[in-house]
Amino acid sequence: MSVIYRMQTDSSIGELSLVSTEKGLSAIFFPSQTEDDVLQFINRYFEEEEVLEGGEHNQQTAEELSEYFAGNLKVFTVWLDLQSKGFPRQVHSQVAKIPYGKTRTYSQIAASLDKPKASRAVGSANGANTIPIIIPCHRVVAVKGLGGYAGGLDLKRALLTLEGSLNELGL
Repeated sequence: MSVIYRMQTDSSIGELSLVSTEKGLSAIFFPSQTEDDVLQFINRYFEEEEVLEGGEHNQQTAEELSEYFAGNLKVFTVWLDLQSKGFPRQVHSQVAKIPYGKTRTYSQIAASLDKPKASRAVGSANGANTIPIIIPCHRVVAVKGLGGYAGGLDLKRALLTLEGSLNELGL
C-alpha cells in the first residue's frame, strides 16, 4: 500500500491542491479544478493508497510556490514523482529545462526530441502535465501566440508576466 499526501495551499492565483508520494510531488491542481479531478488522478495512478494530509514534499512545495509567486524563486528544488510515461515524459523532461523568463515553442520542443513534426503531440503531452508551474508548461507557446493552458490563458499570461517573458513575446 502506498501513502499519498494531500495538501491545500493558498497562492496569489487561488487555492492549489498538492499531491505527493514518499518519492516526491506528483500533482498540482489549479483552483479551477475540482475535488473529483484530484480523486480521479489518485485513483488513476495509485492502485491501493492511504491518503493523508500534509507530507514533507507538499510543505516544501507550498513554501517554494509562495516564494515563486512573490518573485523570489526562479528554480524549484522539490523532488518530483512524475506519473507520465513514454513520449509525454520526454516532453515534460524537456519542458522542465526551460529557464525562468524564457519560452519555447511547441515546434522547438518537438525538434529537441528529434521529432520535428510532432508539435501537436507535444501540445497534447504538455496539456497532460500534472505538475504545472514547477514543470513550466506555461513557458511553451505557439509560434503565433500563447497557445493553450490547462489553467486558462489569463493564468498563462499572469505567469509569463510574473517571469518577465510576456514582453519577450510581444503580447
